[in-house]
Amino acid sequence: MLKHKTDEKIILLVQEDSEYFGEIIDRYEKKLFRYISRIANFSHDERDDILQEVFIAVYKNIFDFEDGQKFSSWIYQIAHNKTIDYWRKNKKDRGQDISVDENLDFVNSVFWKNDVDEEIQNIENQELLKKLFSILDLKYREIFILRYEEEKKYEEISEILKIPKSTVSTLLNRGRKKIIEEYQKIIEK
Repeated sequence: MLKHKTDEKIILLVQEDSEYFGEIIDRYEKKLFRYISRIANFSHDERDDILQEVFIAVYKNIFDFEDGQKFSSWIYQIAHNKTIDYWRKNKKDRGQDISVDENLDFVNSVFWKNDVDEEIQNIENQELLKKLFSILDLKYREIFILRYEEEKKYEEISEILKIPKSTVSTLLNRGRKKIIEEYQKIIEK
């Protein structure tokens, strides 16, 4: 019955009765876990901890959700912020940089899209793809993840990352160029 309701209608129900919050968890748990995994190469337990923090923040701030705002953008923004906060708090202890998940499904999905440069589409070596993707700065990786893996529109990415829509486009283009440049360096060796 609730599966046919929009996120925004579910939010209204949650605001009236917190028992409906489980529906939000059901809808977003797998998506957000995957998103957190793509941003950072944390252990499974750490990703679970971050996800739990996301849902706690959503629960505490559910009344701050503004009517007319897209809920998925709002919750992804919280997930983004909690992941970056966790990384910043723990990077000194582990000397860890945010890096791509070991799973190459995402890398493949980014590079095999129709709107990505043909030269990138010709890259066949999985390890090379992983290496090329991992050299991207976080600002490019996040945009690739949101655009191609999470299939967010430019407007949603802009809301999630709190950057102008034009910057989203610029970062995608620069990220593509960086990948092509690095690929050319490798094949010229």
